Amino acid sequence: MSTRKVMLFAHLCNPQHMTGAEKLLLFQLKEWSNYFSCTLVVPEEGQLADEARFAGIPVIIYPYSLHWRSYEPEADFLAETDRLLNGPEVSHLANLLHMHRPDLVVSHTCVNFLPALAAERLGIPVCWCITERMKQTPYTHQAATMIDRYATWVVGISQTVLEPFHAAGLTQKLRIQYPSWRHEELEPQLWSSYRQERRSLFSVADSEILIGYLASDLITRKGFEHFIALALKLAPIYPQARFLIAGNPTDQALYQSCMETIHLSGYASRFVIQPYSSQIQYIYPVTDVVVVLSLIDEGFGLTALEAMAFAKPVIVYGSGALGEVQAAVGNGHFIVPTGDINRLVQVISQLLESDGLRQATASHNQVAAESMFGITAYRARLNAFFSEVEPHLQSIDAFSAGVRQTLPNGALVQGNTSAVFRLEWGLKRPFPNQETFELYGGNWAHIIHTTDFILQAFPTGAPISAAHPPSP
Repeated sequence: MSTRKVMLFAHLCNPQHMTGAEKLLLFQLKEWSNYFSCTLVVPEEGQLADEARFAGIPVIIYPYSLHWRSYEPEADFLAETDRLLNGPEVSHLANLLHMHRPDLVVSHTCVNFLPALAAERLGIPVCWCITERMKQTPYTHQAATMIDRYATWVVGISQTVLEPFHAAGLTQKLRIQYPSWRHEELEPQLWSSYRQERRSLFSVADSEILIGYLASDLITRKGFEHFIALALKLAPIYPQARFLIAGNPTDQALYQSCMETIHLSGYASRFVIQPYSSQIQYIYPVTDVVVVLSLIDEGFGLTALEAMAFAKPVIVYGSGALGEVQAAVGNGHFIVPTGDINRLVQVISQLLESDGLRQATASHNQVAAESMFGITAYRARLNAFFSEVEPHLQSIDAFSAGVRQTLPNGALVQGNTSAVFRLEWGLKRPFPNQETFELYGGNWAHIIHTTDFILQAFPTGAPISAAHPPSP
């Protein structure tokens, strides 16, 4: 593993469950930790932080504002960006970066502006990971332009999420890194037993076909109502069809309304309703077919890809990268126009009426998904990207070595932020507070004012204290 340090900034950290974006970041953390010394920064405690710590990855809790306007840009986008850029939080994050001095900052999602702004101020390269499709408005090009300005690389998890950058003519910094999975973590040797145990628990017979709908949040934009409408169209035609809903009732009003619809339909006994679990190896093996019905343009079809990894036939709405993932594995015929429930019924009926087609599709999906998105393909793309990153970091190392010769040993220096440092033998040592500064004879008149960019050239040493006083 390299001695280089990378700080990865998450835009959220849910206490109860992980979203798709959080699962992607956790996977990235584990993979990147094979190459770098990684630290995760989250706005609050939650499951992502717990999982990272369990994997041996250090976690810093550091809340800061998000730039929500970058997801759906409006006329005030530039004004809001300027407010963030000139606000105190950028300086606070710059101080955090000074203390840890990463070689690279990774900012996750389009709304996560502040870490990139702070890193750019210090001259730290920024890998900006785009995991969602920004909504198309007359101002989307402004958001794409700002991200491009502050990023060294813009890494998308699909072609879909990079479309706004292509539309704005911003292609030079774009890279693709599709998500993947570790096959061994899915416990394939236990799929058969998990299937038998849980289908027995759910009273699903071997002869019945269980159609699965999985979403961490049961909400309108994930097509929850569409799945129920689909199920109620299929139920009277196919008595062997059963329906699994695995998700969390985030929108209680919607959930109660949908449960009432199911109970009034006369087919309630055909439904299995379970909470969503991050232990997906307990869920997918139970199913025979999986449908993914997002009504918004998805940044990636992670649920669809997971189902394929478990050798399941998958039918999707063509919402953003859902269609991109299906097409990449040769499944264009299982893409349904978003919202077309009648067409959805027609397509899934083919699978319900043919055991051979279901089995052939399942086998095809597992092989094709592994070839296109499996861990070998993922690591090959990752190594190619790192081979581009390393020379860039080396050039910064050389520049920093030259900068360190320009300021004298023992100098008191302050950048654009409020922190004051003492330079000692190529290191910058922070004074933790004004009392410590004055205790050791600090004179405010002797401070050399420079930039955060110059300060970043000096590795950070131990804070000055009674246990670690200034060197003579």
